[in-house]
Amino acid sequence: MEKIFSINKWSVGLCAVIIGVFALVQYTSNEHLVAAATLNAEHIFSWTWLGTGRSHAVVEKAEVVKRSETDAIVRVKARQTIEQEESGKFIEKKPEIACGALLTFYRADKEWILAKVEFQ
Repeated sequence: MEKIFSINKWSVGLCAVIIGVFALVQYTSNEHLVAAATLNAEHIFSWTWLGTGRSHAVVEKAEVVKRSETDAIVRVKARQTIEQEESGKFIEKKPEIACGALLTFYRADKEWILAKVEFQ
């Protein structure tokens, strides 16, 4: 019987390139999701209450916990700074507060849409 296919350096190289491209696509997809989660978390943890105070948050870490074709869960950890307002001026800064959340996203038309927020 005649050999139709044999493993050589070209076939091994082709397999390595395919695996590399797949890994790169997964990495960039996760980074896109982390960027969307970071932006959403900054908006969630930053707020302003007239006459009371305001908050600003800086996201320290965002990681994809679970991802499929239609949904994803991202864990976000941030540091939140709260300033109190007195007589129209923000004067007192509270110490930074550690905060976190699990953000659930659903995919619609190639965009990740925030569906649920679970504070931790």
